[in-house]
Amino acid sequence: GLELSLPMETKQIEDKTVIYVAGNSLIACFDEGVSETLIEKIAKDQPLRVVFRDSSFADDSARINVEERFKMLSPHTEIQVL
Repeated sequence: GLELSLPMETKQIEDKTVIYVAGNSLIACFDEGVSETLIEKIAKDQPLRVVFRDSSFADDSARINVEERFKMLSPHTEIQVL
């Protein structure tokens, strides 16, 4: 739902590629092996939306843990796992 002309910035955080669109409007990471500390660093930026790939997480419990961490650190963030 965001325009393609919005500014994007790619950052390397914990050896993972993290894409910031329009500041903190959307943050995306599609790398595998996303750690809890990476999730916390992203959540501190208070993104409006965050997107991950399903294979970014080791198992379902790790994916559920991401949702719980965001509820605590950035409760207004919309989380999508593709």
